[in-house]
Amino acid sequence: MVQQAVQSLARRFSAPTCTSISISSRLVRVRQRISLERVLSSTPRGIDTTKRSTTAFENHQLPLHFRFHSSSTAIQKSNSNVSDGILSGRVSPDDKRRGGKSGNRSINSRRRDDTGRSTMKDMEAFTIKILQNQGSESRSTRMAPQSVYKIISCVRYWISTRMPKGMENARQLLLSLLNDFNNMESSPNEQLCSDVTLILEHFILHVRKHERPDELASVVLDLIECLEKQRQNNGPTIAIKPTLKMYNIAIDAIAKSRRRDSIKEIEDIIERMETYFAMSPDSTSYNTLLYAFSQQTRNGAAKCEAFLRELQDNPETRKYVDVISYNVVMNAWSKTDYAWAKNNAHHAAHQAEGLLREMQNEFSKGRLQLKPTLVSFTTVIDAWSRISSKDLEAAQRAEDILDLLDELSEIDNDLRPNAFTFHAVMNAWSKSSLPNSAKKVQNLLDKMIDRFHAGNHSLKPGKISFSIAIKAWAENSTQALQLLEQMQILSRKGYNTTPDIGTFNWVLRAIANGNDEADKLSQLEMILNQIESLNLQPDLNTYNNVLRCCVTTRTNDSKTKQKAVRIATETLLRIQKNPQMVPDPFTFNFFIKVCDRHTTGGEKLKLVKVAFQYCIESGQFSSPVLSLMKNALTPQELLDILRIDDAHTLQSMKIEDFPVEWRSGVNNSNNDRSRRSK
Repeated sequence: MVQQAVQSLARRFSAPTCTSISISSRLVRVRQRISLERVLSSTPRGIDTTKRSTTAFENHQLPLHFRFHSSSTAIQKSNSNVSDGILSGRVSPDDKRRGGKSGNRSINSRRRDDTGRSTMKDMEAFTIKILQNQGSESRSTRMAPQSVYKIISCVRYWISTRMPKGMENARQLLLSLLNDFNNMESSPNEQLCSDVTLILEHFILHVRKHERPDELASVVLDLIECLEKQRQNNGPTIAIKPTLKMYNIAIDAIAKSRRRDSIKEIEDIIERMETYFAMSPDSTSYNTLLYAFSQQTRNGAAKCEAFLRELQDNPETRKYVDVISYNVVMNAWSKTDYAWAKNNAHHAAHQAEGLLREMQNEFSKGRLQLKPTLVSFTTVIDAWSRISSKDLEAAQRAEDILDLLDELSEIDNDLRPNAFTFHAVMNAWSKSSLPNSAKKVQNLLDKMIDRFHAGNHSLKPGKISFSIAIKAWAENSTQALQLLEQMQILSRKGYNTTPDIGTFNWVLRAIANGNDEADKLSQLEMILNQIESLNLQPDLNTYNNVLRCCVTTRTNDSKTKQKAVRIATETLLRIQKNPQMVPDPFTFNFFIKVCDRHTTGGEKLKLVKVAFQYCIESGQFSSPVLSLMKNALTPQELLDILRIDDAHTLQSMKIEDFPVEWRSGVNNSNNDRSRRSK
């Protein structure tokens, strides 16, 4: 196909034979560049590009575009068909990525696979050769700049493969390079050292993008420790030194890995920076250490703030404290683990707000790096929004900060509240037990919409905005259904307001709590149809809320009662048929209540018996379930279901007296429900 393309071009331009040869040469060079520029880097400085090699690795002066392959290798042939097709208009760029036209796909795919295998074999052979000779006397005496660039190119290739094997090969090659770099024939020049440092950073950044923090930390620390060991053995003459960026990436990875001794490890790394390379930490280093303190499972926020005070009080580190430092500490307070500090939630929010005011005071005194940002204010609002409904002050404090932001934004446009800020205030009011709190949330949503239409695009209402408002109206089904309809109307207009299953769960909760007894089951069926039409997958909360709606349907109409029982029974069957779903005690509490309120006699006994069997099989038998069964059934019916002979024994029995396997899943269900609520 290459020859056909050349002959076609030659005939088109009526070119003589020599011109045809010239065109052919240019095409080959173009194809070489297309095929290999994606794999190899550009030619490093200081390398002579005038010579060409015909065998992989024979000539180290070869530019990187043409290294590792012969000028007549399969790489040129593989891409020649595709390039020829593009030049002649027969193959689109998309087809090129797939290997040419579909009709030629098998041929091109085989050629491309052969090329890839050939290149990989060359790389594997070179890698094995380097690693086998690692640290040997013969290797160290032959270390030359050309060898360094060959290793760099090989490392780039392995990185480009994006395979675990490739990344491990790249790591081993870099460690080998660093170990032998000080044993070169001549002192490396500045450019060579710079190129090695760049490939180190390139490798580390690639690992950072694709690996978990704990794996990233191990990889980076291996490279840094290799350089530190050389510094210890060779003194200040070491050519390659780790950059501050490398150290900061290692510190960040350790902080995010949440290791038990992460703080000690980070402090040790900072000490080694100063000891081995006289390198001082910067703001990023200290802020990452602050973040590590904030991740402590107990008293993390207090420890984080204590370290901030140490940085502030030390004249040498005070200059590194900036707005991010304060934001990290305020965020730690806003996310304090209230499970162990239920009485300290109010204190945590006060601490966060106190830090915000401290920032404002320091900024007014001339410390420009402590100017509070929108993130600072929003973090404090979020701290107030996390307080329980019993705190009557929290929601109002959150809205007061929002009002302050509105005033400051008239002077500083960067402080204009955005959707995240409004959502935090709306969350605070949605949790409040104060009267008219739902109306407050509605007013904030309306204000968002008005400001968006006025041109503030950062306040574009979305799914979260309406979901918070629906949650606030959890006692008013009419308002919740109106908001749901508004979401759907905006969604059809292109807004990101398509309800998700969480939104529908809150609507179902509002229906269950509503007073519209006549239409409750009709509204329930309408919501279930909408969930199905949107292809949403109901979760356990969805089904529990459906059962709740059936329980709260209070009526004397026999048809309505039968309908409620039918919906409840179908719901329990859906849960049972879903292998990925495990019921919780609430599931059986609601179902037994439905049976008690809407059925009698043998029908009630049959349904409760089936529910009880499913309950003990799933390990969800609990004290509330036992209590409800005592109320719903006669003593003799209960004795038969529980398989107990003595009625007197039944009255004194507690949940602990029943088999452990009947209640083995209760604690797990409580933990799952706790995580969902968070």
